[in-house]
Amino acid sequence: MITLFKKPPRIQSIEHGSVLVIALVILLVLTMMAIAGVQSTSTQERMAGNMRDKDISFQFAEAALRDAELALRDEFEIMTTEDCFFSFNDSPPDFEKDIPCLHYLFGDSFPSEPGFFIRELPPIPEPLESLESDTFNIPDPSLYRITAQSAGGSADARTILEAIFKR
Repeated sequence: MITLFKKPPRIQSIEHGSVLVIALVILLVLTMMAIAGVQSTSTQERMAGNMRDKDISFQFAEAALRDAELALRDEFEIMTTEDCFFSFNDSPPDFEKDIPCLHYLFGDSFPSEPGFFIRELPPIPEPLESLESDTFNIPDPSLYRITAQSAGGSADARTILEAIFKR
């Protein structure tokens, strides 16, 4: 019998699965890139959360500072009787031991409420005639150091602000 079609000659393949190896290497590289992207994103998300906590802490401490300034300006006689008011002869206040005046604009959603201390600064002597004079006219104290503290969304974000207030 005569065949009309010839079979093409058989070609020996020399690849033996090299496409599979190359595809697996490319897949491995893509997987490593995806893992690095996820880690970078989670790090940036933590950094943004920490920045948010820092900003909240700063804003609450500033609100407490402004509250203390208003109290000194408008309710001076009442503030001098509070536990958070210190004379210049007293030891400096400590947020760990002493009880600060609290700023009550916020609820219980934060680790600690913003608070402040007011400390009277010593009077500044003014010379009567010249700087070389031995006698000084001591004016009434009118400078106060306000120290305000607040925590942000977590207790780790803590801000302490100080201001000098002249009354």
